[in-house]
Amino acid sequence: MAKSPLERQLEAQMKQEKQLANKQKREGERRAREQKKMEREAMIRERAASIVNGQPLIEGFRIMDKTTEEILRCLLACSAREDSHVIFCDDIFPSYVQMSIGLELEKLTQYGMVGGVFVFGNGGMLDLLPPAFSYFEEKKAAFALAFFCCFSPSRTGRVLE
Repeated sequence: MAKSPLERQLEAQMKQEKQLANKQKREGERRAREQKKMEREAMIRERAASIVNGQPLIEGFRIMDKTTEEILRCLLACSAREDSHVIFCDDIFPSYVQMSIGLELEKLTQYGMVGGVFVFGNGGMLDLLPPAFSYFEEKKAAFALAFFCCFSPSRTGRVLE
């Protein structure tokens, strides 16, 4: 039997209400995902900041933690590097950090070694900043200066032979 205009209008209205409810549900889920992502990023930033700020300063030079130094070495040695731009896959890093690449890259950002970080599925791209290229030399110089200052005659009161 044919539907009356009133029945068709009711069906159309119910269909629109259902579509609107589904759209609102998807929108709510999307907002929840975005909120969760922002909370995770904030947690990573805070954790990285606590690690970076806890690292020692030697003669005014902040020494990076060993894991971050290893990540920087991997990025500097990456075969897919053009000048300062690096495109990487997660497998260039040691296996013990592959689950925490986001944290390690955030630490490098906070140390001022990288910028323009874009991470995707199993890799990413970033730009190495000038301090990244000279970090290891500057670290040696800071340690040498600290050693020299510790054993200088003005500090110890005696002359080194």
